[in-house]
Amino acid sequence: MVIIYDRAGIGMANVDRKLITFNLQFVKILQDFYAERLSCFYVLGANFMYWAMYKTVSMFLAEKTKNKINLIDNNEDLK
Repeated sequence: MVIIYDRAGIGMANVDRKLITFNLQFVKILQDFYAERLSCFYVLGANFMYWAMYKTVSMFLAEKTKNKINLIDNNEDLK
């Protein structure tokens, strides 16, 4: 399973807190029950706020899961 989460254009003015809560729960479910099925998780358009949030949340993720998450702030980083 490959997940692509496109955050392009998302900022504080249009942030959806319920979506953030859902994402945290979704990652936990993937980690706990489907860890071997997740190949990569790409977050496109990851801005400074998302990087800061990821640094906080990543402390609670298994190392194996963290290695599958790729934060990409611009399209040039896609290779």
